[in-house]
Amino acid sequence: MMKRLRDFFRRITGISTPVGGVSWSLPETRIGKVPIFREPIYITSPYNDEFISFLETNTGGIVFLDTHIDASVTFMEQFEIVNKEGLDLDTITSGKFSGVILPLPNKKGLLLKLTFYFTESHVLKYSSGGTGLITVDVKGFFEISRTLHGGPSTVFHLKEIEASLEDRVAILNRD
Repeated sequence: MMKRLRDFFRRITGISTPVGGVSWSLPETRIGKVPIFREPIYITSPYNDEFISFLETNTGGIVFLDTHIDASVTFMEQFEIVNKEGLDLDTITSGKFSGVILPLPNKKGLLLKLTFYFTESHVLKYSSGGTGLITVDVKGFFEISRTLHGGPSTVFHLKEIEASLEDRVAILNRD
C-alpha cells in the first residue's frame, strides 16, 4: 500500500515540477531498512537454513522478527532432537526461556544454538495441542550477536530492543 502511494506521489512530482508545480517526495524512514524475518524458527526440526542465513547476514545489526518458534514433537526425528538436546518443553510453553540456550538444528549439521533475551514487558503467547504441536509467537526488534564456543559451535544471541508503537506499526504495515 505504502509503495503504491509513494509511486503515485513520485509520478505527480515528475509531472508537476517541470511546469512550476510543487515538488514532493516521501522520505525514506529508518524502518524501511530494517530486515524482517517471517518464517518459522524450528528448534525440534532441521529446517532452519533460511533463518541461519538471515542471522549470519544480519549479525551486529537490528532486525524485526514477525515469526513463531516451532517446538513441535509429532515425528520421531523431533522426539530424537528433544532427547539429544535435553530440551525442556515446559520451559518453552511457560514463556520463561529468555536467556535459555535453544538448539538450532539444520540440514548441514552445523553446531548452532540460539538464545533470546526478551524485555520484561514482552509477553510470550504459546499454542499447543494434544497432537504434539507447540508454537510460541515472537514479534519485535532484536539486536543480533554471536559467540563462538568450544569446537565449531556458535550461539546466536537475539536481544530484544524496546521500540515505539509508531515504529512497530510502521514495520508491520511495510510491504
